[in-house]
Amino acid sequence: GRRHVEDVGVKVALMVIILLFILSFVVDQRTDTSVPLVLEQLDKEATLRFEGWIFDDAPEDLVGSYLIWKEGLLTSPQKPTLLYLDLNKRVLCNEMLHGGDPMKCSEIRLG
Repeated sequence: GRRHVEDVGVKVALMVIILLFILSFVVDQRTDTSVPLVLEQLDKEATLRFEGWIFDDAPEDLVGSYLIWKEGLLTSPQKPTLLYLDLNKRVLCNEMLHGGDPMKCSEIRLG
């Protein structure tokens, strides 16, 4: 009676663990879409709130949003490097140019 119920309980628990293990390999893992979503949000912010800005006078709110996103990007496990960013068809930063405008993405600061 009681021994049989305990054996069945242990077998069910083991099967659940085995199924979870197998499903972790079978089920497609979700992909991280945060980078394109944030880039789209930054571009929309530049388009809707700051449509007339030029690089020399990039709005502090927009630069602040970029810096918050970049800080999160640097702490991600992949450690990506931002080489170029344009918002509202205006180049905010470009790591591939040597000096001059626009600034390098790694050199953008508030103030």
